[in-house]
Amino acid sequence: MKAVLVQCAWAASKSKNNRLSAMYSRIVKRAGKQKAIVALAHAMIRIMYVMLRDKVPYTELGTEYLNTPEQTANYLIKKLQKLGYQVELTPTT
Repeated sequence: MKAVLVQCAWAASKSKNNRLSAMYSRIVKRAGKQKAIVALAHAMIRIMYVMLRDKVPYTELGTEYLNTPEQTANYLIKKLQKLGYQVELTPTT
């Protein structure tokens, strides 16, 4: 079963504009290709579990599911604060 999931993860990582390929791109930067594929296979198992448990079809959430503008802004603010900067945001009109 692991071999099949890894093959599916490789295929999902090569596809475009979906949540799994975006997840692969994020993980491969810090962990390498092999670990990113195993993490992707694990995510696929979790998705399958929820689908079977709740008896719902798979719905693609898109590449921006985890990267909303607010989350990105909060991440960048925290990074700047760790570097010793004081950050004040003002919305543009």
